[in-house]
Amino acid sequence: MMGTVGFGLTQIAFFIGFLGVLGLPFFVWRVPPRYYWRCPQCSNRNSLEFAQCGRCDHVILRDELHAHVRADWRARDLIALYLTAQIGSFAIAVLLLMAMGRMPKGSATVEELWALFSDQDVVWTLVITMGAALGLLSIWMVTNRFRWTFDELGLHGRDWRRHVGMGAAAGAVVFAASLGVSWVSRRVGLTVNDMDGALHYFPAQVGDPLWVLILPATLFLLPLSGELFFHGMLYRLFRQRWTLTTAVIVTAALFAVAVRSYLIVPVLPLLLLGAMNASLFERTRSLVPGMSAWGMQGALMFGWAMVRSAQMAG
Repeated sequence: MMGTVGFGLTQIAFFIGFLGVLGLPFFVWRVPPRYYWRCPQCSNRNSLEFAQCGRCDHVILRDELHAHVRADWRARDLIALYLTAQIGSFAIAVLLLMAMGRMPKGSATVEELWALFSDQDVVWTLVITMGAALGLLSIWMVTNRFRWTFDELGLHGRDWRRHVGMGAAAGAVVFAASLGVSWVSRRVGLTVNDMDGALHYFPAQVGDPLWVLILPATLFLLPLSGELFFHGMLYRLFRQRWTLTTAVIVTAALFAVAVRSYLIVPVLPLLLLGAMNASLFERTRSLVPGMSAWGMQGALMFGWAMVRSAQMAG
């Protein structure tokens, strides 16, 4: 009897949690943010009820007001954004798998589902759809809902050569650290940071068509969507409330957890990449260095995986 009651309560709790996950984004999107206008002279935030800046007394014309209206995102906005991207990308991936005939018909065991969602094609389908959904939703949220410009967010071309160089150097450092951590892990038997475990997600044959999807995903899609969300929005939110060290550490940890939820890759390099990208953004106020770092690390990982796959296949 008690077992039946406990199972029933567990089912109810799961159902309530599921409704909460689905309902939170719906609730957040229905609540409009708090808008203000940012003074072009001193950047002070002023209520829309007044046309005169409360700090420098600059007066803005009503015809010009719309160009200066902004809103700030809060934690619930970013949680809703991430959940919406997760739910949407998973639904799209499932539809694609159904169209390809990959979904099991009827009831499936846990082992069958685990094998399906560990398959290379399925994993990269989820990764690409999640990256695309997160990137598009982040762009929509920033530019439409909160009315920020790409320049304010950090997507600008000022001093781009130096920023790309800084990011590429950081990405190379992260990849070198990954190799070092992997070598030490194999020596001491800690497989959690062994890079060879990530080879499961890469095709064994160099000419496999899946490489064509992996390359743009690792070089362009994931760096853009990841930097927009984690450092353009999430890190900026944390930095407004916490010290530099705390904001960097928490952002890096969440970044590592999010990436590892899709790809079982070494943890320490992910933490290092997240921390370095946050530090680069803090220094430059640009997302270009982080995108370059992620792209460089992805390119080196891509080349390493091709070489290692060829070696192991031979």
